[in-house]
Amino acid sequence: MKTGILLLLSLTLTACETEEEAAESHLKKGVELLKKGDLAAAQLELKSAKQGNKSTAETYYYF
Repeated sequence: MKTGILLLLSLTLTACETEEEAAESHLKKGVELLKKGDLAAAQLELKSAKQGNKSTAETYYYF
């Protein structure tokens, strides 16, 4: 029961994230994955970042 409540709470809090915050999160994760050498996963994260905030040059730099 407690696990279900915690899961619901975490999903609710995640949904409160703005598009810009989500894009920044995807960008940071994408850069981390690039540094680790996981190019396929990094590409997916950077693509998500690009969709969330199209005006960021940094996203295109890493993409």
